[in-house]
Amino acid sequence: MGSLGKSPRALVVPMQTEGHWSPCMSIIRCLVDHKIDITLCVCQDRADEMKKYADNGDLAGVDVEVVVVFSHCMSYPLTPDYTVVMEHELKAKMSEMRPERFSCVISDMLMSYCEEVADELDIPYYGLTTTASHYALALVQADSLADGGWFDNNPETDERFLDAPGLEVFTMRDLNWPAEWKEMLRPASNRAKRTTGLLINTFDELEQNSLDVFSSLLQKRCPTGKVPCKIFTIGPLLLFPTLPSFETHVHEAAKQYVEWLDQKPKSSVVFICFGTNAEVVQSTGLAMAKALESTHVSFLWALRLPPGFKKEDILPEGFEARTQERGLVVATWVSQQDVLVHPSTAAFISHCGWNSTLESIIAGVPIITHPLWADQHMNARHLVSRLKVAVEIKHETKHERGEYTWEAITEAIKTLMIDEEGQQIRGNMKKLQQAALKAAAEGGSSHRSFQELGNEIKRPRTLCSY
Repeated sequence: MGSLGKSPRALVVPMQTEGHWSPCMSIIRCLVDHKIDITLCVCQDRADEMKKYADNGDLAGVDVEVVVVFSHCMSYPLTPDYTVVMEHELKAKMSEMRPERFSCVISDMLMSYCEEVADELDIPYYGLTTTASHYALALVQADSLADGGWFDNNPETDERFLDAPGLEVFTMRDLNWPAEWKEMLRPASNRAKRTTGLLINTFDELEQNSLDVFSSLLQKRCPTGKVPCKIFTIGPLLLFPTLPSFETHVHEAAKQYVEWLDQKPKSSVVFICFGTNAEVVQSTGLAMAKALESTHVSFLWALRLPPGFKKEDILPEGFEARTQERGLVVATWVSQQDVLVHPSTAAFISHCGWNSTLESIIAGVPIITHPLWADQHMNARHLVSRLKVAVEIKHETKHERGEYTWEAITEAIKTLMIDEEGQQIRGNMKKLQQAALKAAAEGGSSHRSFQELGNEIKRPRTLCSY
C-alpha cells in the first residue's frame, strides 16, 4: 500500500523458531513474486541463512535487505521477559532502517508489538498466524478468557468447555494456557482489533466454522471509523512456492528408512514423530514402545533424544531386537514429508503441531493424536471432534498433559488400523486431502487469497483504506 511514486517495501519480522520460520519463507516468496521489496528483521543465524538464498539467486528481482535486530534466536518456551527484550531491540533499531520507506509491516501474530510500530508509521499491519484459525481466535479473545479464569490450570475444571464464541468444542485442558501467559497475551488480544489483515496458514474447508466466527468477531470489535480486519486464508503453505530448504542433516539413515519403507506393503506402517522441538522422555518412550509391541503393527519411529541420551536410555531392554522384523527406530533426522507421502504409510502418531497436521492432510494420512503442549491440544480436538480425521489417545486425569498410558495408545492404534471406525476416518481424511489440493490450485480459495494479499500490499495507499 506504499505511497504513490515509490516501490512498495514490506517490513517483515518473523519469529525465528523453525515452526514459525518455515511458513514465513512462503510469505517472503509471495512478496518476491509480486516484486515487493523487503526489509527482514532477524537474528544472526537466520541472516546467514538468508545470505544463502541471495547467493542462490532465490531473491532476484527485488531488494531484500536483511537486518540483524535480535541478539538471540528464539527457543521454546516463549516467555514474557523474552518478548519484552525483542520488542526493545526492534524499536531501538527502527530509526537506522529508514522506516519512511515501509509500505506495511508483516510479523508473526505473537509479536503483536509490531502493530504499534505500524501505527507509529501510519502504515498497515498484517499478522501472520502459523497456527490454526481456532487458536488465533482464542488469542484474539485472550482478554475475555483471562477475565473468565481460563488461564488458571485446575485439574477439577480441565474438562469444562470454553465459554467463548467459536471455541465451544474445546475444553480448558485443550486450551492449555499457563497462568504466566495471561499478561503476555492480553496485549495481543487488544492489538488484534486494530490489525489490517490476518494471514492464516489454513484453508476455508478445513476451518469454516472458526473462520466465520472469527470474521464476525473482528467486525464487532473493529474501532469506529476503521476498516475491519481482513482474514487471508493462505494455506496449506506447503502447497505454495517457497524458498528451498538448506537442510544439512543428511545421513545414510535417510536412505535406510526410505529403503525400509519400500519393503513394506501399501498402507501398513504406523509413523511416529513428535516434531523438531519435542525430545521424548523415558515415560513417553516406554509407553509408546509397549503399545507398538503389543499391537504387532509395522512402525517407523523418528525418536528425538534428549542431549546425552541413547536409544537404550529411552526404550525397553531388547525392544528393537524383538520388533526388528516389523519396526525401525531412527534417532537421527527424518524427512517427515517424505515418510507421510510414502505409499506404505498408513497412520501418523503425531504431536499435532499445525505444520505437521497440514503435512498429514496433504498426504491424506489419518492421525492418532498425541499432543504435548501449546496449540497442539486444540488442534487434536479439532481433528477428532470436528473433522473426524483422527483418533484420540485417551488421557487419564491423573497423568500430566502430554503423558499417555500404553493401554490408551494401544487402543487408539487398533481403532485406526483394524476397526471399521478407522476406515471411516481414513475416508474422511482422503476427502480433506482433495479439499486442500483444490484450495491451493490456481483459482482455489487460498490461491486467490494469496494473490489478493500481494495486490493489496502493492496498491497505492491513497487508494486503499486500512
